[in-house]
Amino acid sequence: MGKLVGIQYLRGFAAIAVLLYHVGDQHKIPFEIGAAGVDVFFVISGFIMWSTTAHSDVSMPDYFWKRFARVFPLYWVVLGVTFVSAHARPAFFYNHDASIENFLRSLVLLPRLKDGAFHPTVVQGWTLSYEVFFYCLLGVLMAVGLRLRLIGTCATLLVFVAIGQIVDLGYIGAFAAPIVLEFAAGVLIAYAASRLKFSRSVTVVALSLAMIGFAFETLMVDWPRVLKWGVPAALLVIAAVGLEPWFRKHPVRMLVYFGDASYSIYLWHVWVGIMMTGVLLRLPIPTLLHPPVQAVMMLLASCLLYRVIEKPLLALFRRPPGTVRA
Repeated sequence: MGKLVGIQYLRGFAAIAVLLYHVGDQHKIPFEIGAAGVDVFFVISGFIMWSTTAHSDVSMPDYFWKRFARVFPLYWVVLGVTFVSAHARPAFFYNHDASIENFLRSLVLLPRLKDGAFHPTVVQGWTLSYEVFFYCLLGVLMAVGLRLRLIGTCATLLVFVAIGQIVDLGYIGAFAAPIVLEFAAGVLIAYAASRLKFSRSVTVVALSLAMIGFAFETLMVDWPRVLKWGVPAALLVIAAVGLEPWFRKHPVRMLVYFGDASYSIYLWHVWVGIMMTGVLLRLPIPTLLHPPVQAVMMLLASCLLYRVIEKPLLALFRRPPGTVRA
């Protein structure tokens, strides 16, 4: 599957939304909707993983290697930098659990659990625990046919969440959070997109409903996250797929680049933001300007780290150890 321009746009927007959410949270500026970038990411993950594996001959070992190479090398770099920084300047990282135990647990994305939620040393890394859970489920089901894989993936997530709402599953129960249903939504969207073309009317309706859902999310404050943000996120992905022909005719290179760098933006922005706070406090910049300046610098620095660190890591881990270039 070629790179979808619209999906790349969404990945970039989602990462920047989470970045802005954390800037707003630090400076007491309400921007809760920015956290919905995670929900967009989860739907996109389901969409991409189904699209890239449903009609290819990728082997299970190759699939798991590619998932490992995509997720862990950069994450481990950010985890190591965060751990060292938290011990060097603990006052700056007061909300990070940088204990040795949690660091080791975070290495394998099984961090400390508090109030039913993951709390890794890299605070925003909690989403990766769910991502890897979904990758493993889909990877195991690659051993069966396409139809069983589709049914098995969606049904397993649905049943697991249902059981988790009824029975106390302990630590495993954290993976049964309803938010994992957003992966299933992405899978179903990819399946539908492979068999029919989203019409203009479907695209317009999906985009309109997504915008309405996000605009009025404050009226749904007590709704489950999977409904409040997950449904609009799924509709947004449908709209992006439907608009793909137009996006391909009029690509915006900067937005595509943000999509390429979205993983680095997501992983690095908290650490960069903390470092930038220390810098801004020493510069003669009005306090009112700190949030926008910090946000811009976080985005630019994360994009730079994408070029300097993530891209070389992706090239280094492109092939499993021991393989020979043809």
